[in-house]
Amino acid sequence: MKLTLVAALCTAVIGVTGQQQVLGQQSDPPNIVLILTDDQDVRLSSLDYMPLVKKHLIDKGTYYDKHYCTTAVCCPARVTLMTGKAAHNTNITDVNPPYGGYPKFVRQGFNSAYLPVWLQEAGYNVYYTGKLFNAHNVDNYNSPYPAGFTSHVGASEPA
Repeated sequence: MKLTLVAALCTAVIGVTGQQQVLGQQSDPPNIVLILTDDQDVRLSSLDYMPLVKKHLIDKGTYYDKHYCTTAVCCPARVTLMTGKAAHNTNITDVNPPYGGYPKFVRQGFNSAYLPVWLQEAGYNVYYTGKLFNAHNVDNYNSPYPAGFTSHVGASEPA
């Protein structure tokens, strides 16, 4: 059986732009667009219900028939991607509180030390739209705001 990987985490699009110095000369850094999708399952044929994801990310993009991840659970995998730490090192082990989700991400101290913060510190403008983490919603969007984003559109207001 072939497996499909379409950055199989949760729905968010992160676009990054900025400038950097290379050997004393002004150089444009690469633009980065990271697309995370949710619940991609070959056995359940989830892409049959998401034809535009299939069209733009697989047919016009990349198809992986073999891939590996440290955890296949959405929120712990997303935190691993954003922090560079495996789930057993983040202690985020579920998709919702008390063991996962945005509140646990904040309690563990990652809101000040993860990919958007590091990209912004490197001079990039960082944006997101969609769902950033499970349990990040209109009730807690500012408790605290997600750090590292120049702006975003979603359930929460920009910082």
